[in-house]
Amino acid sequence: MSEYTINLRTLENYISIPVIPSPSDPASVFGPDVEVWEYKEGKWVHATNLECSKGYYVYVPWGTREITISGTDCTVTFDDLLTIYRSLKHGEWALVGPGTEPINVEGTGLEWHVQGYNYDEGRFIYTNTLEVGKAYWLERPLGCYAPTPHFESGYAMLEYFDTDNDGYLTSSDLAKADEMFHQGKLTEEEFHFISSLFAYPSSDPRYGSINAKCPGEILCDNNPYGSLLLETGCELILYYDKNNDGVIDVNELDACHKDWVNGKIAEPEFDYVGEAYYRKSINKLCPGCYKGKKKVTFIAKDNNGTEISGVEIRVDGALKGTT
Repeated sequence: MSEYTINLRTLENYISIPVIPSPSDPASVFGPDVEVWEYKEGKWVHATNLECSKGYYVYVPWGTREITISGTDCTVTFDDLLTIYRSLKHGEWALVGPGTEPINVEGTGLEWHVQGYNYDEGRFIYTNTLEVGKAYWLERPLGCYAPTPHFESGYAMLEYFDTDNDGYLTSSDLAKADEMFHQGKLTEEEFHFISSLFAYPSSDPRYGSINAKCPGEILCDNNPYGSLLLETGCELILYYDKNNDGVIDVNELDACHKDWVNGKIAEPEFDYVGEAYYRKSINKLCPGCYKGKKKVTFIAKDNNGTEISGVEIRVDGALKGTT
C-alpha cells in the first residue's frame, strides 16, 4: 500500500490518481459534495470508479482540500499512452494521467500531442512531461488534408478562419470559431483542432500559426516534413521498401512505426507509408515511383566463342561498364 496526497483548489481541478484506493468510488475518496467527471467516448460523464491512466475533472464547490489516498500503485508507461493514442480516431481526445512516475514524451511521436492545464493562464498548453497527479489531454488531431465534417480539409478550415490572410489565427478568429461551434456549425473536434493552434506559449512563434499545425501535404513529389532527408513522398515509401519489391509489407510498416514512435519521422509520414501498405503497392499510391531492378549478365564473345574485352555497356547513352 502507498499513500499520495492531492491538494485540490477551489472550483476547477484536473487530476489523475497515482494510487487506486479501495473503495475507489469518488464519493468515498473526495466526499459527497465534490463532483468528479471523466471524458468518455467524447462526452463528460460522472466517474463511478477511479482508474489508472485516466485523468479527471474535479470540481470543489468551496474551499481548498487536502486529500490523502492510500492504495495500490498505478504503473503507467509511455507504451500505455501510445496504446491509448492509437485507439483514438483522428479528431478524438482522451483525458489521461501518469502513474507513480512522470512520463516524458519529448522526441517521440507523442510530442506536441499532450496538453496540460496552466492554472495561472487558465488554459491548456502543450507540454512534453506528464507530472504525477495531474491530468492531460492526449490529442489525435484531425488530418490537415483529409475532409472534416464541415470543410474540404483541416487546412481549408484553418484558412477559412484566417481573416487577416497572414497564416496566423488571432483571438478574434478563435472567438468566431467558438461562436460557430455553439451554433452547431462546427463539431467539437473541429473546434478543438482550431483552438490547438493556441496551446503554445504566447511567446512561441508557433502560437496561432497555421503552418505549425499543417506544414504541407505529403505528395509523391513533395514531403514538407523532410524527415531522414526524404524530400518526396516517393523517396519516403521507397526508403521503407527494404526488400525492394514495390510493396510495403507488415514488417516494413512496423519499422516505420518504430521510427515514428522514436520521433524520427512525423505521424503524417507514417500515415503515408501506411497508405502504401493498405494499397499493397507503392505505384498505386505514387505511379511510376517504384522501378524494379533486374540483374542482366552480358557475355561478349566472337564467333569462335572467345571472350572479347573492352566492350562498353551503355544504358540510354550512359556508360555502365566494360567487359
